[in-house]
Amino acid sequence: MKFEFIKFQVDKPKAMNHLKLFSLFFLFSTYALSQGSFVGQSWQSAKEKGSGKVSVVYYEGTGMVYKENGKMKGLCVDILNDFSSYVEKNHGVDLIIDYEKKESDWGKFLNTVQNSEGGVLGLSNVTITSKRKKVMDFTPPFISNPMIMLTHKSAPMIDNMKDLDETYKGYSGIVVGGTTHVNYMKAMKAIHYKDLPIEYGDSPAEVMTKVSKNPKMFTVVDLTEYHYATTNKLEVKRQPVSVSDNREELGFIMPKGSDWTSIWNEFLTPEYKKGGRYREIVSKNLGAKFLALL
Repeated sequence: MKFEFIKFQVDKPKAMNHLKLFSLFFLFSTYALSQGSFVGQSWQSAKEKGSGKVSVVYYEGTGMVYKENGKMKGLCVDILNDFSSYVEKNHGVDLIIDYEKKESDWGKFLNTVQNSEGGVLGLSNVTITSKRKKVMDFTPPFISNPMIMLTHKSAPMIDNMKDLDETYKGYSGIVVGGTTHVNYMKAMKAIHYKDLPIEYGDSPAEVMTKVSKNPKMFTVVDLTEYHYATTNKLEVKRQPVSVSDNREELGFIMPKGSDWTSIWNEFLTPEYKKGGRYREIVSKNLGAKFLALL
């Protein structure tokens, strides 16, 4: 007993050091997970091994990216599958697409990808802006996306923004916080309706649902997001007024400095978007009417 007690006393500092190291590792891992960060495989590593994995974080949107009966579907998913086929055919690299995380908060979705490393891809309808380009990388745009104004089905029609304050007196605006839609709504307030109250939602689905239930509320959304309203037969209608003269360009996002940018530039070209396959998947996921607008 005396020998065992002495041995315990001698080994205790080492045991404590290991315990401290383990505790530090656990705390670091817990912190990393709490930040929502991932470390994905680099394109260089995938090329060298002849196989690789793309770790996907996605923000769900009807027609864009969603899970149905355990299977990932949507325009973004179909394009990513085409990308995987292209990489295998032209570079001999077998890719696994791993949908690791669904993020329901828009801000957290952007931050998760921004704080990750390597072959992490954010899948959703993210508008390409100069501000975002400073903190994350984008693929080439996968679709052009006009902005539209939605009101309750019973609201009067408006075809000129200068009539906004008169036509919609007593109305409030609502948009998804942290998106480019906020800028459009604030511009509408500053120029056309200075007393306009503005509310913020967490998702396009939430925003459009609120508009469908409130006869005196309107919103600004991407045309791609309007697909959710038509699919779910919400009591909303599209107003013919022009929100912006420019169409927004949407892209997939990657951590800043990702070496996957080069292969995405090689694949997602204007020629690809002019092809029959691309037109097929747009029509399948967003409808023939949206394809006609393109």
